[in-house]
Amino acid sequence: MKYFDHILPNTSFRMQLIIIFGLGLLTLTIVSTMVISTLSSHSIEERMIDEGNSLTTTLAAQSTLALLYESEDAALDNIKIILNFPDVKAAEILDASLISLASSGEKLRAITDDYRDHTILVLIHEDNLYWEFLSPVYSGNIETTDNPFDDTTEDKALLGYVRLVIRVSNVALGRSQLLM
Repeated sequence: MKYFDHILPNTSFRMQLIIIFGLGLLTLTIVSTMVISTLSSHSIEERMIDEGNSLTTTLAAQSTLALLYESEDAALDNIKIILNFPDVKAAEILDASLISLASSGEKLRAITDDYRDHTILVLIHEDNLYWEFLSPVYSGNIETTDNPFDDTTEDKALLGYVRLVIRVSNVALGRSQLLM
């Protein structure tokens, strides 16, 4: 404790122990708060990505008929339903050549080569404000019950894509704001 005599002159040994104990508690509190905040924000971020995946999958399943018949009205009806969900800011239904059949909501980013040749749902773009999901729509998206007597095999044909833009929640951004 002689080291602390230079830092805390004219204090008793007991007072030095109290100060060191208090600083230790303060450090422990700060570190545990940071750890809990980081774990919570990761959990919230994972939940939001799962929610975005689910909404994009739902839009893709509902867009099959609109893409088959190239119906802009049916596509807009599907988009309007999805836009009613919280944090969904924009949605678009694209045909197989990435030409927009219908879109609504906030202005979407321009389509780049990154959008081509995706066979599964992907988080195509993310920044501090928005996440953009892209999912292909196949002719076989609608699940049917398997018939053991049916010998036909159905090939899935790519009908188009759906993209969904979701605003990142302030809670998910809380970790980065706390650390700054």
